[in-house]
Amino acid sequence: MTDPSVRPILAALFDAAPPAECASPAALLAGAAARARGAGLAVLELGLQPAAEAGEVAAMMAAIALQGVRFGRAPNPTVILGGGPVSNGGMAAGAATLALRLALSLDEHPAVHGCTIQARWDHGPGERAWLAPDTLARVRGARLDVARALAGGAAAELFAALGALDPAPPWPENAAVFRALLLT
Repeated sequence: MTDPSVRPILAALFDAAPPAECASPAALLAGAAARARGAGLAVLELGLQPAAEAGEVAAMMAAIALQGVRFGRAPNPTVILGGGPVSNGGMAAGAATLALRLALSLDEHPAVHGCTIQARWDHGPGERAWLAPDTLARVRGARLDVARALAGGAAAELFAALGALDPAPPWPENAAVFRALLLT
């Protein structure tokens, strides 16, 4: 389960965004970085990346996070922020797919928590998936099928079954998937 003290920290980065900030993905990321610094977190801003496969984005973010927790720990907890559209097998993918790919790439490291957020294209509610060090252990314990979830576009259902999927903040339509990893 996500440490109860972590969710409010990560949620505050994006939930407090004023409406004017939400109109631009770049402004939303900049605002999240400013709120993180205001909360005393060290911030590594990856910015908006071009469209990429969720597995590639997850591998890159996980490599940075794991290097940070293994070799170069900052004196304060650190948040890694990024955003941009992601796909899975060439098809547009959402926040839960990226979160599942991150869980696989992070290999249950105990010092990394995260969340991924995406507003829906169809004006419906967006999704926010929560990532914890024990995400994969909980998936195994619930006998959920990671390969099927990724192949069939059912990652959101997997995170919902774990109680780790919430509605996203009410942002305007946006194809970017925002990501935040907190290194503690």
